[in-house]
Amino acid sequence: MISRLRFQLGDRLCYTLLVGALLLSSLYLLSSISTDGSDQALVAANTKTSSADAVSVQPLCVTSSGPHAEAAGVRLAPENRFSSEAFASIPSNARYLHPIGTDSATGAPVYEPFPATGPSPTGDRSNHASARPSKTILVTGGSGFIGRNLCRRLLNEGHRVIALDCFCSSIPLTLQPLLDEFPERFQFILHDITFPIKIVGDIDQIYNLACPASPPIYEFHPLHTLATCFQGVSNMLAVADDHGARILQASTSEVYGQPQVHPQPESYFGFVNPFGERSCYDEGKRVAETLLREHYHRYGTEIRIVRIFNTYGPGMHPFDGRVVSNFLRQAIEGKPLTIYGEGTHTRSFQYIDDLVEGIVRLMNTDPKPHNPLYSEENLIHPVNIGNPDEITILQLAEAVIKLTKSEVPIQKLPPTSDDPDRRRPDISYAKQLLNWEPKVSLHEGLSKTLAYFRSLDFADFTDFVSEFKQKKIKEEEFARSPHHARLTNSKF
Repeated sequence: MISRLRFQLGDRLCYTLLVGALLLSSLYLLSSISTDGSDQALVAANTKTSSADAVSVQPLCVTSSGPHAEAAGVRLAPENRFSSEAFASIPSNARYLHPIGTDSATGAPVYEPFPATGPSPTGDRSNHASARPSKTILVTGGSGFIGRNLCRRLLNEGHRVIALDCFCSSIPLTLQPLLDEFPERFQFILHDITFPIKIVGDIDQIYNLACPASPPIYEFHPLHTLATCFQGVSNMLAVADDHGARILQASTSEVYGQPQVHPQPESYFGFVNPFGERSCYDEGKRVAETLLREHYHRYGTEIRIVRIFNTYGPGMHPFDGRVVSNFLRQAIEGKPLTIYGEGTHTRSFQYIDDLVEGIVRLMNTDPKPHNPLYSEENLIHPVNIGNPDEITILQLAEAVIKLTKSEVPIQKLPPTSDDPDRRRPDISYAKQLLNWEPKVSLHEGLSKTLAYFRSLDFADFTDFVSEFKQKKIKEEEFARSPHHARLTNSKF
């Protein structure tokens, strides 16, 4: 069509018409954007200062309607379904960091969690980890299930901890006990890692756990999941390089896809569908591993990569859509335990304390001269952390029914797409490198997790998985509607 217009009207007039059409499209889109709390935060977040040397920050505002994002420092992606709700649920007396300024070069918010204790690192890699017995550690995804348990472990060891989260799959109140218990050594930053950030002061280690890990959540937010795995990881690597910090990336057993090798060793490349509903997470984590590898080879960034297998324990969100939380909550409520498929799929479940022990050991494993096993080239390779005890989903359901003494039926639903048939880690490398293996049995771990679930009031938690499913159904219905067809077929 463009070539026909050029022939009939000439190049100059044709390009003028095209530019006009693009401008009209932009004006139409801008006029349709809603400026609610989350969009205001995003607009404010992307507003740079007028002077290159200026630092302009408006503090987070606490009003009678609850805290909300009105500052340049709060970065929340537009696909983050919890943007406005996260702020609304933060109590007015909650302690979280406000930015002290914006970076003049990038416009990134600048935070100072703790004053620097020594010379600025500025890329000096001798300043990391083992240089000081008490470290300053950044945990992204710090409000999540694994992140919160890791934060407590690090605080109990005497470290200063900075938790960072955007609440895309967690709730603000989970960190309040740590803020109350460790007021001098624990800080929280509300931030989405898909946006750049600058942190002033020491950072010795970074545990990058930020990313939705529940299938219903990342399937509903595929673009934000991909952005977190690529742009988010890139931003955290930049923070690591700024501080000369060692960074550990949380990868996943999902990088193995539908495995053709069993159990799965780290050397197995996997069998992954790059074009399915789970691909945003599976392929996102694969590219995250590649980003770390290339940063190591190009910039010398100290990296560690852990491939996490199915994990459960106290601190799980009762509505996160994972099988252990589903079964325990359903059994407590006297509802049928729902299984997708026939229940013959296998998984290997590890208790949260075993996982935290494994990733802390991996983070703190230093190179040793004249020992090939502990060479830096070897330490950058991914490490499986999981429990090799394999169990079918049906066996897990029966174990939960027996443990809870519930008389509830098992309800079989249609299977989900790309759900691996088998999953079991080969942990030979972790045993050799870290002297690690899981200690907590499934029965013991389920008993502790059950006690935690029984202490909860499920009414305090949002069943966002059901909400996502309903929204997805509405989106699919809209996609089939004549109105949607008119929009997609319209041309400017």
